[in-house]
Amino acid sequence: EAFAAGFVIDGIEEPTFAQPTPGARDMSWSQFGQLPPLLVVRLRLLAGA
Repeated sequence: EAFAAGFVIDGIEEPTFAQPTPGARDMSWSQFGQLPPLLVVRLRLLAGA
């Protein structure tokens, strides 16, 4: 509904964790540095929308 109201995405971040931690659990997020556990998107209303 945001896009239908005239909003556009003007920022996106996919932060990742640092390198794997020795001794961390196999399924810990620290073991999956290439997979972002979080996706942050910023929306902006277009002028005249």
